[in-house]
Amino acid sequence: ESANLYKNLGILYLISPISNLFKAEEYLKLAMDIREKKFGIYHTETAKSYSHMGSLMKKLKKFNEAEQYFQKSLNILLNNLKKSNVH
Repeated sequence: ESANLYKNLGILYLISPISNLFKAEEYLKLAMDIREKKFGIYHTETAKSYSHMGSLMKKLKKFNEAEQYFQKSLNILLNNLKKSNVH
């Protein structure tokens, strides 16, 4: 799926020794947009994209934005966990 390819490129640019954070942001945003459209904003796949964006924002020292992305991701994962534990 194209979202995974964009995510992989984004992470590569994020963690490589010669990181290109602008390219990482471009690809991670593309992956996030695709996942939001395909799965919706409350899906665990979308939560992964929010977490990746949080990591990028942290590396860019945009700590408020990083916190927002990490919090969105955490909320989605916790909500989905609660739903899966209901019998």
